[in-house]
Amino acid sequence: MGLRGRKGLRPTYSADAREAAERAMEYAEVLSFRRSRISELSGGQLQRVFLARALAPEPPILMLDEPTASLDPNMKDCTYDILRKVNRERGTAIMIITHDMSSISHDVKRVACMNRRLIVNDAPEVTKEMLELSLHCIPELVHMGPCNCGGDKDD
Repeated sequence: MGLRGRKGLRPTYSADAREAAERAMEYAEVLSFRRSRISELSGGQLQRVFLARALAPEPPILMLDEPTASLDPNMKDCTYDILRKVNRERGTAIMIITHDMSSISHDVKRVACMNRRLIVNDAPEVTKEMLELSLHCIPELVHMGPCNCGGDKDD
């Protein structure tokens, strides 16, 4: 993870690697934890440390599986703010696997639903057809931010 795998068991990092790590910690808002032990961090702080480790090598694509699972609402918002900033300032493409579309629906450019098959919409909305194809049923109530499920706008 991060820059560690490049140097063996007792790594000595170059000045460039240390600068990259520091930039990543600044993005993830964990620079103040750089001398802390992992066991001293809260779940939200630990999640942001892991995010910093993923950002350190400055990847062109960041793939995250449930990055806000088990985080309180404030930490979820903080995490998504960091990801928005990384996308905007670095141009990093971000792919997020989540069941919580309401938290990010206003930020996404494309939506894909997957349940034994992949259904992609090149717009930031989940359509009724996508739900039918992926879930094999029509849910009674779905509200996940932008949704073009047919019917009236007030539904």
